[in-house]
Amino acid sequence: MVESVYVSLLYVMLCLAPLVFITLLWVPAPYGRYVRPGWGPIVNNRLGWLIMESPACLLMLVPFYFLYENLVACIFLSLWQSHYIHRAFIYPLTLKSEKNVPFMIILMAFLFNVVNAYLNGLYLILNEKTYTLGYLSNWNFILGASLFVIGFLGNKKADRLLRENRKLNTSSQYQIPDKFLYRFISCPNYFSESVQWLGWAIMIMGLPAWLFFFWTVANLLPRAISHHKWYKENVRGYSKAKKAFLPFIL
Repeated sequence: MVESVYVSLLYVMLCLAPLVFITLLWVPAPYGRYVRPGWGPIVNNRLGWLIMESPACLLMLVPFYFLYENLVACIFLSLWQSHYIHRAFIYPLTLKSEKNVPFMIILMAFLFNVVNAYLNGLYLILNEKTYTLGYLSNWNFILGASLFVIGFLGNKKADRLLRENRKLNTSSQYQIPDKFLYRFISCPNYFSESVQWLGWAIMIMGLPAWLFFFWTVANLLPRAISHHKWYKENVRGYSKAKKAFLPFIL
C-alpha cells in the first residue's frame, strides 16, 4: 500500500512539474509584487511563509529517527535542515510584515512541501544501505555537496543584498543591487537556490531528489523571467543586457 502510494505520488508530481512551468510562464504566481485578488483570503506575509515552509523542516525530522546511525544520511538531512530551518523560521522575520500572501498560495506550497518531504525522506529511509561511508568519496557526493553549499551561500548573500539595498534606497524608484551576481543576472537568489537543489539531486542520485530540482526550476525560472521583464519596464537605467536566470537565457 505504502509503495503504491509512493510511486503514484512520484508520477503525479513528475507530470505536474511541466504543467506548472508552462502555466507560470504566462500567469505569475500571485504573491509579492504580483499579488492580486481572486486567490482566497489574504494572510500576513511572515505567518504565511512559516506555514508554507515549516512542513519541509518538521517532517524531515522523522528520517533522523530511522537513520541516526547512518552518517551519510545524517549529512544529507542536516544540509536539508540548514535550508528549511532558515526558510521557515528565520527568513520570515526579514520580510516586510505589511506585505501579504493569498491563502491559496500558502495552501499549495504547504501541500507541495508535505509531499516533497515525504518523497525525499522515505527514499532515504528505503535506500539507507546505499549510503555507506564509502559514499562520501564518490564524485557525485563531492560535487553535489559542493554545489549545495555554494548555492545555499549564494542565495543567502543575494537575499541579504536585496534587504540592504531596500534600507539604503531613499527614493520612490525601485532599485536592485549592482553587486555580486546582480551585475550579470536579474535573480541570483533564484539562480543560487536552483544550484543548491541541483547539488542535492547530484548528491542523492535518486528520482525524488531530481524531481525536487525540476520543481524548483519550474517554479523559479518563470518567476525570474517575470522579474526580468518587470525590471526592464519599471527600473530606470536597468541594463537590458542582464539575463533573467541563467547567462544563456533571454
